[in-house]
Amino acid sequence: MGTQEMEVMQNTNGNCYIARNLDLEYIDLSKDFYRKKCRPFPPALLPAKLHNDFDFCISGTCLLHVYLDHSNLTQLPTGLGRALPLVEIFSVNGNGLMSLPDDFGHISSLKALFVGYNFISSLPESLHKLRKLRVLDATSNKLETLYSEIGQNVNLRILKVKQNRLKSFPATLGLLKKLKVLDAEVNLIEFLPSTVNFMQSLNIINLKNNCLSSIPETLGDLQHLKSIDLSKNNLEKLFDRCQSTLSLETLVLDSNMLKKLPLWIGDLLNVQEISVTNNKLCSEFLPDELDILSTKLTSIDLSGNQISRIPNSICKIVSLKRLSMGNSLDVTVLGPCRNWLHILPENLVNLRLLTVLQLEGNQLRALPEDFGKLLNLEEIYLGSNMINSIPESFSYLASIRICRLSENFLSILPDNFGALITLTELYLDSNKLRKLPDSMKNLTNLKVLNLKGNPFKVNPNFMFTELTNLKDYYSDFTDECHDESFQCKDEDNREIEDNDQFEKDLSRSESWDGSNSTDSMQKSALTELGGEEENWDEVSEKEMSGNNGQFDLDETDSVQPHRHEFSYIFGTNWIPGPAVSYTNYYARCKINMFRGCVTGQFDHAES
Repeated sequence: MGTQEMEVMQNTNGNCYIARNLDLEYIDLSKDFYRKKCRPFPPALLPAKLHNDFDFCISGTCLLHVYLDHSNLTQLPTGLGRALPLVEIFSVNGNGLMSLPDDFGHISSLKALFVGYNFISSLPESLHKLRKLRVLDATSNKLETLYSEIGQNVNLRILKVKQNRLKSFPATLGLLKKLKVLDAEVNLIEFLPSTVNFMQSLNIINLKNNCLSSIPETLGDLQHLKSIDLSKNNLEKLFDRCQSTLSLETLVLDSNMLKKLPLWIGDLLNVQEISVTNNKLCSEFLPDELDILSTKLTSIDLSGNQISRIPNSICKIVSLKRLSMGNSLDVTVLGPCRNWLHILPENLVNLRLLTVLQLEGNQLRALPEDFGKLLNLEEIYLGSNMINSIPESFSYLASIRICRLSENFLSILPDNFGALITLTELYLDSNKLRKLPDSMKNLTNLKVLNLKGNPFKVNPNFMFTELTNLKDYYSDFTDECHDESFQCKDEDNREIEDNDQFEKDLSRSESWDGSNSTDSMQKSALTELGGEEENWDEVSEKEMSGNNGQFDLDETDSVQPHRHEFSYIFGTNWIPGPAVSYTNYYARCKINMFRGCVTGQFDHAES
């Protein structure tokens, strides 16, 4: 436990104490220490607080390291600072402390102070006397302010105050010229002091999840920054200049209100990761002619913005390995913005080192003919687009492991699709596939295959009987299915019959103009689906938003098109329908067909 053995005894009150040992340099009474080291001293003997009379005596002229982590302490004794003059490391993480003794600043040799995961609302002002202090970690407390003279801790290297209630930093923060790490994530900080530029040793700044609405221009004067994380704030612009172009490696600006990126992005010679998700970036967020000089940039994430095309400047980053410009498909985490990519540039295939491409939830209709040149691609996410075919070259992706093409308009796959023998996960659910190429029998490494929601005319199950690695297989077919009758049961045992009728009604509904004034259309729908004519009269006029039975839609609306899912009801069976796109307006569509009763309702989307 230390350089000398400690004599552990129990007094008549049941409290424990450690006999004074002037040669003792190290003491660890944390629960973790005993659990991992199997020491004989049980942490249950540790009292809830260290009393002033030192029933639990850790006083010693040679004591250097004290660890009391997770020891159920609620109070430290007054005079502790004077009793431990030579201590260099003092750690009381994970206790129930409400405060520290006022004389803590008398531990003149203290180099590292760990008081994280307590309930401390303020740190004693005397801490500014700790001239040798290098590490101050007060993570996850209830701090509302820092001591005003923190700038006098001139040797401080690491300051961690994340998960507190800080609203600002002291003005003297800029005097910490040797500070390398500033971690204030998850606070209420509204502004930074303009003197931040004096902290020229700063390498890492983490201000994620605060209330910053602006950043001082002086932050750009720091010359040795390696990582900047300003995500989850209210920033509308960044500083115009950056002096850390040679050192910056990671730039994270997620969940702000940025509309464009500064031009100094192109001058970052050693940047490796740029993430600007869930902002308001438009298609002109980077000029096409901008050359990004970094040869180490491997990851760009621009998901959840307002981008309608991929800038040419991105297609020139030959070192790129991961490109994300999709949208979240989880309605619980959807941001206020969505990307609207319609086409992919032909020069996208110049990104020969690309391993991950995430473009889900856009408006893509096709892929470049030379898409197969992305030979290093391992994961591709193209779900929830409008893709109706994929090029033959797609089968040249010799490294592909995960392929997600769910919720598109695919009606056929290339005959050589089975050449993708490295595939382990394939998602083709909710498309228009009627059959699969025979070559898919060669996908022997498949572990996950999803084919649900496709109008297959032939049961595809027989094709995969020899895929011994297949663990998760999803299909609308079961062993009870027969090719002749095309009757099957889904996972809820609901029968689906007559797929041709399904396609006919789909075609009719896609061309429906929203009018309910044409009697022939109404009667036709009722006749085809076997319903009663009076069912149509039960449709409430309120369900038909608009005047005179017409939908209240502005045909000249210039809002970007959007795809929406809807479902059909045939008889008593509820089956998922494919996606529908609207090219001249953005609306939410609900179309139900129930025993010949056709109702429609459009709600204007909120801008």
